[in-house]
Amino acid sequence: MRRRRFVRIQIFLLFAVAALLVGRALIGPSGPDGLVVISDLDDGQLKHEAFSLSLGTGVHISATGSTTSDTALEPLAAYGWILNRETREVVWQMEPSNTRRGKGTLVRTRDSLSLDPGTYDVYFSTYGPTPTARRSVSFLGLRHHWKQDADAWSLSLQPDKDVPVKMLLHEDAQVLAPHTDQTVWSSAPMGRKLRTKIHLFEVIRTTPLNIYAIGELCKGSPCDYGWIEDVKTSEKTWELKWSNTQPAGGWTTNRMFRGTIMLSPGIYRATFEIDRAHAYPDWRANPPFDPAAWGITLGAPDLSAITEFDPWTRRTPLISLIRVPNDDLRSAQFTVNRPTRFIVSALGEISKGGSLYDYGWIENNTSGDRVWEMSREKSQPAPGENKGSNRVETDFIKLLPGTYSLSYQTDGSHAFGDWRNGEPNHSERWGVTLFPFEKTLPSGAFDLLAPSQPGLADLPSSPLPPPSSLGAGERIVNLTRIGNYKHVSAPMHLSRSTQLHIYAIGEISRSGRYDYGWIERADTGETVWKMTLQNTQHAGGVERNRRFDGVISLPQGAYIVYFKTDYAHAFGDFEDDAPDDASHWGITVDRLPN
Repeated sequence: MRRRRFVRIQIFLLFAVAALLVGRALIGPSGPDGLVVISDLDDGQLKHEAFSLSLGTGVHISATGSTTSDTALEPLAAYGWILNRETREVVWQMEPSNTRRGKGTLVRTRDSLSLDPGTYDVYFSTYGPTPTARRSVSFLGLRHHWKQDADAWSLSLQPDKDVPVKMLLHEDAQVLAPHTDQTVWSSAPMGRKLRTKIHLFEVIRTTPLNIYAIGELCKGSPCDYGWIEDVKTSEKTWELKWSNTQPAGGWTTNRMFRGTIMLSPGIYRATFEIDRAHAYPDWRANPPFDPAAWGITLGAPDLSAITEFDPWTRRTPLISLIRVPNDDLRSAQFTVNRPTRFIVSALGEISKGGSLYDYGWIENNTSGDRVWEMSREKSQPAPGENKGSNRVETDFIKLLPGTYSLSYQTDGSHAFGDWRNGEPNHSERWGVTLFPFEKTLPSGAFDLLAPSQPGLADLPSSPLPPPSSLGAGERIVNLTRIGNYKHVSAPMHLSRSTQLHIYAIGEISRSGRYDYGWIERADTGETVWKMTLQNTQHAGGVERNRRFDGVISLPQGAYIVYFKTDYAHAFGDFEDDAPDDASHWGITVDRLPN
């Protein structure tokens, strides 16, 4: 009986041991112990933990990573490091010199160091040294690949004495980015959601500017990089490039600049742009040691020497076409009598694909060329609630002597007074505004001619003053790119009997006039010219696209030029075939020499 009982006990113990072994296999090996532990890793990850010390202490580190080769210790493919958040310096990193080979491609390290009081970020990356190293695997898996080490990857950190340690949990990217009491501006961390960040600032007096920038410099052309330019001269005063940078850790294309430049008084633009292929937090290969600093950070020991530049608070507008509602076109004409610098500020709607819905532009009236136009590439997301289409742009341009038109066009939805996709901050600026570059323009450098009127109710009740001297063939009215449901106008003053070249494209058929232009006397309302079926010719496309291209003479006096469209078939929404010259849907008037 005793022997049978003993056998039963043995069988029970065997089953118990087997159950424990099976359970251990299912659960996996126990994780490492420590105050800071990073484990449960897979390839293509960057894991992060953070802590702060109120007292200095020694710490012990145990880590397991991988190298790409089972015969060499470098390059490392999966490894960890510790970053001092205040100084942005790497205080410890796993590298070939402090590791020993394990089985296959595994590498292990046991190390210790002393840490001063402060905040520390602990990282572990498993992206591999290059995108190719991560993608490549041996044929049919016959040879071990470093990604197969994932179950063993870990890092643990343990203080060597009982000191107050505070774990920092659930921190967002902005907290991890480099910000101090000397920070002027930072674009970091730059990620896929925003391709370009721009900051305008004015240097009041000569001052040093500290620059900390991390980006990607590819062969042939930079991928993620930044620069600072003097907007007056368009010259770059600093640029992130291979010759002035050093390795930033991780993939060899990760480069870092940390230094100081001197800036003289003036207005500057700092820009950082990325290609979205390798940036925070989506990396193609191992990231830099300071991943949250991806971008550019500016600092100054004397913050009073540098101020953010906003033309709305630093300059007085010369022309302001703002508070523009839906389905509207505003235009103002001006002359420049000597080479002059200006600032253009615009707030409008541009889609992620670059489609222009509400936008501004400047056109040379003589050549018809656009010398400036709002764009997705040069604009920034407008602060405030929006879905990415509210855009703001501030640009600096130099105009040569000539006559120009400043214009702003809106479509049928989402404009001032009708915010369907979220209202931006300073929504009253919806439109385009022209400022002088200098606080005051030289006398006689600029003359405002005649801004177009937004509607019939706003027409002038008395003749406008004569414009400045206009050269031969100068454009004095420019109402083009007119969309559906528009009724636009522009005043025109003739100081003497004048020959005028009128070029107008609209929609006219035997059944009626739908989109057309005409000219009236400002004092009596008498129509002195109009588009008709008889005086126009086919403009290409559908037959009802009609064009007037001719010369008329008008006596001295004040006039108003009009163009009106109906509900369908106009610029931006041609329901049938468009005319050959669709961008001139509307009317232009050029003054010819006597």
